[in-house]
Amino acid sequence: MSLENNLKQLKFAQQIFEALSAGKHIDAVVDAEWWSALQGDYGDDYVALFGALGKKIVFDPMNFAYFQFEENNLASAQAQRIVLFYLLLFKKKHEEGANLIEFNRWNISDDYLNAIRESNEEILKIEKMDSEKEWNRVINKAEDLGFLRKNESGYVLLNASNRILQLFMEFNSDKDELNLPADETEMSELLDEEADDEE
Repeated sequence: MSLENNLKQLKFAQQIFEALSAGKHIDAVVDAEWWSALQGDYGDDYVALFGALGKKIVFDPMNFAYFQFEENNLASAQAQRIVLFYLLLFKKKHEEGANLIEFNRWNISDDYLNAIRESNEEILKIEKMDSEKEWNRVINKAEDLGFLRKNESGYVLLNASNRILQLFMEFNSDKDELNLPADETEMSELLDEEADDEE
């Protein structure tokens, strides 16, 4: 089959390319139509097309996909705020005895998120996330990038959240228990180091 005919079969190519280029994670359930296209008969053609355009698509075993950038797209200033949001969430859930691996079964209410804000005012102030506007901006961006999804009673974490869970585990791999640094400055330094490593 010619390249021209192949391209006609890739009807979602432009939409998927633009979304992934913007940092979005495609979820097998939430983005079912796109996921089916990427996993279907023309999946290899999507991969080849994106490769020809200089992008490598990664298919995670947890059923989500994203573009692998030369610079880790979790290291940007904006993404660091999303990472911090997740670290605080995972820390609270761990302290409550939740199974972190089952994060996609949690329902995160607005009240729960407010409790996280209230108990972490200092570090949020350091990262300029203490205002309601900035806090909501981070959550909305995480939703845009396919890390979580809003429902009637709050938010659910999508499969792509596993990328940040792995960061959480790495930060605590040398500790007896999974606890984030008690000192906010140390946590801030960890985030800075993560970004510096990618430069």
